[in-house]
Amino acid sequence: MGIGVTDSGFHINDLQPTRETDTLSLAGQTGAYPKMGRPMGLSVSVILPTHDRPAQLGEAVDSIMAQSCLPDELIIIDDGKSPARPDIDRWAQRAGVRFIYEKRSKASLTASRNRGMAIATGDIIVFSEDDVTWPADYLQKLVELYEADTEGAVAAIGAVVAESDDNKLTRRVFDSLADALGRGKWRPRRSPARYAKLPDALRGKLFPASRLSGGALSLRSASLGEFKFDEALDGYALGEDREFCYRFGQSRAIYQAPQLKVAHLPAGRADAGMYARGRMYAENNLHIAGKSLAGGAGTYLLAYYELAGAVGLYLLWSIVTFRPRVAGFAAGIVAQLFRQGSRAVKGMLCGS
Repeated sequence: MGIGVTDSGFHINDLQPTRETDTLSLAGQTGAYPKMGRPMGLSVSVILPTHDRPAQLGEAVDSIMAQSCLPDELIIIDDGKSPARPDIDRWAQRAGVRFIYEKRSKASLTASRNRGMAIATGDIIVFSEDDVTWPADYLQKLVELYEADTEGAVAAIGAVVAESDDNKLTRRVFDSLADALGRGKWRPRRSPARYAKLPDALRGKLFPASRLSGGALSLRSASLGEFKFDEALDGYALGEDREFCYRFGQSRAIYQAPQLKVAHLPAGRADAGMYARGRMYAENNLHIAGKSLAGGAGTYLLAYYELAGAVGLYLLWSIVTFRPRVAGFAAGIVAQLFRQGSRAVKGMLCGS
């Protein structure tokens, strides 16, 4: 079957790693996912972090393997607790691309993405997530955009993430309220994408952006240099894509391609854990404001304005949707702001 086995613990008849950081590489497989369509001139690596979502991960991988043009390699970084062997066996039998799987013991989305980038060999690095699926022509259309940029000016392209189970009107109302209440008001002043000269073939297809969604982000590997995701944003790492794009986009041209869309798989009502998510949202936003931007006091004022707006938004949303647990997100933001404010005051008083 042509299985490449590392010397650190894989066996041909046992595809389960014997150590938590071992890597499985499968090359040249054929079967249910044959390569189709025109050959792509640029090589492509897909990085897919996952955490305890085996069913959704299966849908995500199936959509990748059903592409009209397959990637050169698929890298899955698994930092969950659930065993992955049944799925790995199935995909190993069916893979038509180089397949790399790595199991990690610490849950960290940013560390998983960084590990994937360290392994990746493609000219283009495409990120996905275990709850995101692609239309069949997504990868081909994405690579065509990069190929049209013969000068290599385009460093990153992001697609639109569409909620597959959302009522469109409800989503529009929520987004309009969020924007009105300060979402995304603070961002880097510099944006090379505004001044980069794009070829005629890309005009009307790519638009300058300051932030791209991590579940629909792609990068030209030659533009990466030393850039990595900030591992200080640990665990679920809410806002990690914002932090990365704000830094990366100050010296690189990044664009949104609104005609490219991926689907976010339904996960039901995620009302549980809203308090913890609210605290993470506040903590991470202030971390990003302090680390990624050089806007001085104005930046922090806009960051606090966004947090205050989020408190109002989630309190209002909990009322109009009759979901009181949603208010936990607002409570988490307030609690984290109080905690960090108290810490700052204590530091000033104690001189530390």
